[in-house]
Formats: sequence, structure tokens, C-alpha cells
Amino acid sequence: MPITTLQRPKHEGGWNLPNIEMKCKTLLYNRIQGLGTTDETVMAQLFNTWAIRAVLHKTPSPQAGRFAPQFDHLQQYTIDMAYIPIDTDSRHIFKKRIYGTLLQLTMNENPDSEMRIVRKYPAVYWKRIRRNIHNCGLSSTIKSTWYAAMNDILPTQDRLAEIHLVPRTSCPKCDAPVSVMHRITDCGDGPRQLTWTKQKLAIILRVDPKHKPKEWTTRPAIHLWPTQRHAAVVRILAPFVFYRLQNDRRLTLRDYMDFMKRAKWKLQQ
Repeated sequence: MPITTLQRPKHEGGWNLPNIEMKCKTLLYNRIQGLGTTDETVMAQLFNTWAIRAVLHKTPSPQAGRFAPQFDHLQQYTIDMAYIPIDTDSRHIFKKRIYGTLLQLTMNENPDSEMRIVRKYPAVYWKRIRRNIHNCGLSSTIKSTWYAAMNDILPTQDRLAEIHLVPRTSCPKCDAPVSVMHRITDCGDGPRQLTWTKQKLAIILRVDPKHKPKEWTTRPAIHLWPTQRHAAVVRILAPFVFYRLQNDRRLTLRDYMDFMKRAKWKLQQ
């Protein structure tokens, strides 16, 4: 998965990671602005020489040819700062404004394309799925594992075969076609563990276990009321996916039951 995808906002399918390049430019511009507005500094003299204070908030192109080659960073600073108002006394707010503006300019120049998983399942309510990942109090480890499963970015046999890293797509354990869903619900002791999980969900939701589709494990577009019930369902599904995707576990039903009993939420009623 490209880093630009992880830099998307969470409601758009990313992880809201900071843009390091824009962060560095923000720190540089903030430092230049601070030195340029301080009397008796070299930067203040450069500001006066090229009238940088006068061209801020205006079209900077007439000043583009006036900078010496060793001051390219000041030229770029003048161009970018034309879009950023500086009428604030708070340096913290000013830095946030610089970062937000630079990030928006970058996004406008390189608009993000639709995610692959969204193109693959266009009818799924992805906004609700992403909300379920981030807003139900899951640990970072479980959340990141569930995120990888939902976006189908795990190195399963079918994905590795698509890029010609493995010769076949069948599971080495059961010779069935391998996918994320197969690893979670079908391989090994997965069907028994899924049945046990459905029974726990049926107790909470007071419905028959057969009405719990296994697609909830990778595309949980669910919205339940009250919020405590909704959170309980999400906090059962997520650890189930996390446990099933661990390669170093024995993955028996008894081990899975012990794992769930050690979790922080109550399963028994």
C-alpha cells in the first residue's frame, strides 16, 4: 500500500499519517518567518533586500527572478507563503496553518484515486466500516490487523500469485483457493471458531446465529443500537480476525476461547 493512501484521512480509508515532506517545509517556513521578522538578523536583512514582506499575500511571480541561486529556498518560501495569511500572534496556529495549506496544495496537484478495495466492492458502505474500525476503542495492534484484512493488503497466496511471486494460489494446508476470507473463516479450525463467535454474537443480538454472515469479519458495515451493543459486537469481531491471522498460533478452538476470555470485554452473560 502506498504511503499516500495511509496519509488519507481516516474517513477516506487512510490512517491519517502526517506528510513528512510537508512537515519539514512547515518547520522551515516557520523558522524563516521567525528570523525574517526579528530585527538585526541576516534573514531580516534578506527580507528587506528582496522586499519579501511586501510580496507576501500577493502574486509572487514578479519576484521569482530576483533571488540568487543559493537562496532557492527563499524563492519557494515566497511563492508558497502567498497563499498563507500570517496575521496571528500564535506560532502554533501559524504552523498548523502552513501545514494545512501546503498539504491542500499538494492534494490539489496530485488528487488521490479511488482505493482498490472500493473499486472491488463499490456497493459496500465503506464510510461506516471505517468508522467502526477507528471509533470503538480497539487496541492499535488489533486495529491495524483488521485494517489490513479489510483492505485486502495481506500477503495471501492469491495476491502473491497476481504479482508472480508464488506459482499457485492454493492453500498449502488444505489446497483450497486462498484469500483473506479463507484464512479467517475457512482454513483449519476456522469454521468451528467462526461458529463459536456467531453464537456469542447471537446472544448479544438475540437472533439466530445463522443470520450472522461471515462477511462481517472483513466488511463490518454494521450499525447497532444502543452504542454499548454496537461496541460489543465490534470488539468480538476484531479480535477474532486478529487471532485468525496470527501465523505463530496453534489456532485451535480451545486456544481461541482462552484468548477471548482473556480479552477486556465480557463475553459471558
